[in-house]
Amino acid sequence: MVIALDGCHPVGARRFLGPFATGTNLLGLTNLPSHSEVTVSFDLLILLTWDGNGDSDNGPDIWTLSVAGGQTLLRASFLNTFLIDKNSAQSYPDDVGLGLHDGRTGAVENNTLGYSWNGCSVDSVYHLTFTFPHTTSSLILKFAGMGLQAATDESWGLDNIAVFAGPLPPTLARGPQNQYASLGDVTTFAVRAAGSLDLSYQWFFHGALLPAQTNATLTITNVQFTHAGAYSVWVSNSFGMVETQPVSLSVFDRKPEKSWEFATGSGISCPPAVGRDGTVYVCGSYKLYALKTSSGLAKSAWPMFRHDPRHTANAAMPFVFPPTVLAPVVQSDGTFSLDVYGEFGRNYQIEVSPDLNSWTTLTNLSTTALHTPVSDLDATHFRQRFYRAVLP
Repeated sequence: MVIALDGCHPVGARRFLGPFATGTNLLGLTNLPSHSEVTVSFDLLILLTWDGNGDSDNGPDIWTLSVAGGQTLLRASFLNTFLIDKNSAQSYPDDVGLGLHDGRTGAVENNTLGYSWNGCSVDSVYHLTFTFPHTTSSLILKFAGMGLQAATDESWGLDNIAVFAGPLPPTLARGPQNQYASLGDVTTFAVRAAGSLDLSYQWFFHGALLPAQTNATLTITNVQFTHAGAYSVWVSNSFGMVETQPVSLSVFDRKPEKSWEFATGSGISCPPAVGRDGTVYVCGSYKLYALKTSSGLAKSAWPMFRHDPRHTANAAMPFVFPPTVLAPVVQSDGTFSLDVYGEFGRNYQIEVSPDLNSWTTLTNLSTTALHTPVSDLDATHFRQRFYRAVLP
């Protein structure tokens, strides 16, 4: 029996429950058969401008799932706007306060639902599965958004909800992710699975069993080059087994060293940039950083800004960006379109390649807005085609 979860108001063709804003929606079930555990799985749709952990102006934007009278299964922040006007992070796949991750980490779909903000697509879909102890014949699940703005700005939806009372074979809620480490570091792979609560784990390295590595996490201390390679894990119980796709550990000879930093006094939105001398430039926490790498030193000012970096804080942000390609879409007639995100009044070249080796110019842009649409009418003539935006 469904107590609440009312509504079906999608923007695009996909129908789902929602959109909902701040508040709690309940799913109630009665007359459950005898059982000792319950598994719930569903698609969580994160719509529009969720700000993740937030900044001084907005957020945190949090979504929770809990059992009435029981445990909280998830309390996580989600970030959709990392390529629009935010330099933030989300906690998912961890709970709030337990981790920081890039926006849309773990999403199984991006920009597929038709929601947009200031001309940029902003929606994502997460497939979530949880197993928890439960014995009574009735169950109420509480789905809630917290700290959100109006539904026209930040909302969420649900789809494909399934509840199973009793034991099940394991299913992967989230597989391990690629890891990057320097010599001597500590790095960890983690898997999240659902199914019967008596789950067993076994990790593998290049297909060979790793003795004694039988937990949901695999931690490698004092990383060496010999640790680089492919890792996978089997998750099993008495009803079945599931194996993850291999993921990699990449090992570097040393960590980047911070060469300089300065405070901007304002939030910055930009992807990382690599200077011609090999310096890596990144931003975060209202600061700009130059990182010295093995191929070069930070000898020059921030390359993405025209002004002396000491005065950048006085400029309106966002200000200058290397071009970024966003929102690729294949139209019904086969035409391929994308959105180029860059600085006002900049000239960019949009280049195409069949193999990532040879590049030709598709078109030249002179931007009059942050977002400039580009269409490729010849895309149907190619089996595959790659795109990039560059400064001429």
